[in-house]
Amino acid sequence: MYECVALRVELEVGQNNLANSSRVVEVVVVAAAAATAVVGVVVVVVAAAAAAAAVVVVVVVVVVVVVVVID
Repeated sequence: MYECVALRVELEVGQNNLANSSRVVEVVVVAAAAATAVVGVVVVVVAAAAAAAAVVVVVVVVVVVVVVVID
């Protein structure tokens, strides 16, 4: 059995006005494990952090977990 676990973490950090692109920092991290060379369950996690000092930020975290099982 081959299992592929893909973890996609999108961390978007910006000020209260997200429409102002000059004030928006977007960090997208994609961590994936290829099922062709993996036996069992392999989880690859990559963490990214974006910080702004003395700034009121709006943090939106979207976590999408995709599990593909091939028998």
